[in-house]
Amino acid sequence: MQLLQNQNFLRYIKYLGETNPLDNALPNISPNNIINNGKNDGCIYPVPFNENILTENGTILFFNPYEFKKLDEIVSADIYALDIIIPNKYWYIHSIGEWRAYLIIHEIAKSIDNKHIAGLGKTEIVNVSNPYKIENGYSGVTVFIRVYNATTRGY
Repeated sequence: MQLLQNQNFLRYIKYLGETNPLDNALPNISPNNIINNGKNDGCIYPVPFNENILTENGTILFFNPYEFKKLDEIVSADIYALDIIIPNKYWYIHSIGEWRAYLIIHEIAKSIDNKHIAGLGKTEIVNVSNPYKIENGYSGVTVFIRVYNATTRGY
């Protein structure tokens, strides 16, 4: 997936604390183990939000289908939800004066918004929720991504 090749995206997820996640002294993140398959410690889960998965030590992303909409006999415009859940203590990166969730969203937009992605089709970010509280230790924001069926001529 194109997004997993974006080192800034991966660094904002994995490098927590006060260090600038984009510091060149930090090693690059391998995209191979970023999606959790039940056998690794990946932080992107291809399931709906599940509070039992949350960990105090990291950012977790839940990616799952949200709405399926058939536009005509051939074209569909499906919407996926990407929940970005961050422990409150890592929400703001003091060393660079930025909010982690919105840096992640910016990198998602740079990688996939209004792009034609091989095997998917045209993708676009259609909405971003207001930030929300999960429980005392976590907050989140959800990005809604529309994907036009890749098998349709012209997409």
